[in-house]
Amino acid sequence: MLPQPVAALSSARQFADAFQIISGTLPDAEVRNLGSLRPAYAGTPLPFFNYFFFDKACAIEEFREQLSNIRAITEDREPAWLLVLPEDGLTPYHRDALEAREITPLFDVTGMQAATIPAAERELPRDLEFSSKWTRQEIGDFTAVNMLANDMPLDLGDASVTSYFLLDPRCFPVVAYREGQPVSACLAILLSDCIYLAWIATAPEQQNQGFAEATMREAIRRAAASSGHEAISLHAAEPERPLLKRLGLSPVARFAAFGHGL
Repeated sequence: MLPQPVAALSSARQFADAFQIISGTLPDAEVRNLGSLRPAYAGTPLPFFNYFFFDKACAIEEFREQLSNIRAITEDREPAWLLVLPEDGLTPYHRDALEAREITPLFDVTGMQAATIPAAERELPRDLEFSSKWTRQEIGDFTAVNMLANDMPLDLGDASVTSYFLLDPRCFPVVAYREGQPVSACLAILLSDCIYLAWIATAPEQQNQGFAEATMREAIRRAAASSGHEAISLHAAEPERPLLKRLGLSPVARFAAFGHGL
């Protein structure tokens, strides 16, 4: 495991790198590096394609300037968007600057990393079938499981949007099926130094049966076979979940998420 300050910086970079890949596959996406600011903004109705990341803390003067850059990118586009920044870089001055621009606090997330994934501690479900080809049906199933798990309208996660990143060669999406029905989904993304996990979801009525762990391990297996990477990274709103500990993940950094137009 990296030393804590190094791990925290790498976690921030991995967060931005992964979502720049996801959003960057969509037409007309704004994906570039502006110093401390990393836009991953696609302008879609689904806010999770519309991110702005600060991958390191910055002084209040630079922060205000970067907020102006965000306004220039978004001012002619209606969709809501999210802003993520390291919690240790938030001062009262930063919070005042956000409030003045109607950018409101939403939730905290924890960056978590593992040098390698340990063997499963328990027997995982054996009656799951994993997606092997990406037809329109499987893309729709991946999207639907995520929308249902997050209590979001199905039409908001239009499969025509998610198909862009699901078919990217750096992405390894997996849908788990039980008796022909989609029950869980996970996306593994190849970054330069790790496998990043995102879009992890289990259908509400299918939770607490080991489906998420089995699906995550399958996504990791596929990405590792393609790249040789063993290190894993993700960001979690509930870092204390036993599932994450079973995968060997440890917290390395805290981030604050804010929103505009939500």
